[in-house]
Amino acid sequence: MLSAILSNIVTVSPMLGIVVSVYMYFRKKRNEKERTARNLYHELKDALEGLDYKKFPSSFRHIDITDDSATKKTVYFMARLLNHDFYDSLVYSGKINFLEPDLQQRVQDIFNRIKDHNKCLRIASEMSYEDRDVVPKIHKYYEWLDANERHLNEDIPKMVELLRNHM
Repeated sequence: MLSAILSNIVTVSPMLGIVVSVYMYFRKKRNEKERTARNLYHELKDALEGLDYKKFPSSFRHIDITDDSATKKTVYFMARLLNHDFYDSLVYSGKINFLEPDLQQRVQDIFNRIKDHNKCLRIASEMSYEDRDVVPKIHKYYEWLDANERHLNEDIPKMVELLRNHM
């Protein structure tokens, strides 16, 4: 009888080890997915706060622009760079792949807008207002920043909610 019990333990033991290993693998993957969602959530919340005029009024600018059709309008934009360090880290490490492909794409779209915001802000700030030929080009960047920030203010809260559901 003892030999039958030992025989069963020896037979079951490797299968139990495999089951535990598989369980640990999927648990680690789920934890990494939750950590990824949580950190993206916080980075996007920070970006949304950075776009809040009430919190950072000194970071916002407005410029009156006359477009090609001689229509005057005022554009508003935030003159601060938005952070995307954690997102970049996820992409370079490959950990972004812990998220579902659809969520990955939506996160990528928002962070591309954030990076474009930073790029346009840098380009516009490096251009000189002293050169009359450059002024209309600078204004195009400011117009884009104004439109982009409206999109970010609409899209980031939706993405934050999605990420919260994955935490």
